[in-house]
Amino acid sequence: MGRSGPRGPYYAGRDICQTCGTGELIRARDRLIRNHAREVWAHNSRTGRREFTGSYEPCPGSNSVPTAPIWWPGMEPGTPTEPAPFSPPEYGVFHLGACIQARIYSRTEANKLREEYTNLTPDSSPGHYTVHVLCARHRDRARAKDGCDQCATGPAKGAKQ
Repeated sequence: MGRSGPRGPYYAGRDICQTCGTGELIRARDRLIRNHAREVWAHNSRTGRREFTGSYEPCPGSNSVPTAPIWWPGMEPGTPTEPAPFSPPEYGVFHLGACIQARIYSRTEANKLREEYTNLTPDSSPGHYTVHVLCARHRDRARAKDGCDQCATGPAKGAKQ
């Protein structure tokens, strides 16, 4: 079934205006009922009936939120996206650029492990063992954030060497 009404990118669906009762288009940019006019009817004192006066006035239902919209295919408003769940940074202990201990969630714990590795090997200089934040995209490969050749990200903030 094809969509009815204007086919341009301006409208996203139809709804009944709650004020005047006419079927009106819904603007795609803000998902509100578009500006429209309603007919002006007056009571005829001779016949006792209401008659159309031939004039129009702006409808107060313009720019209102649709109550029961019929959206055209692909024009439904998107649901608000949930914020990404917070994941703490993972730290790793590196020896001469190679990761020897990964998946540490505390910088102080990672620094303690670095000190232990430094104390285990007396011939190592203080720069041989370092602590880095692991690259978030390539954690399974245990790459430092500042040394990941696939991401080419900048140096990790606060990386202790």
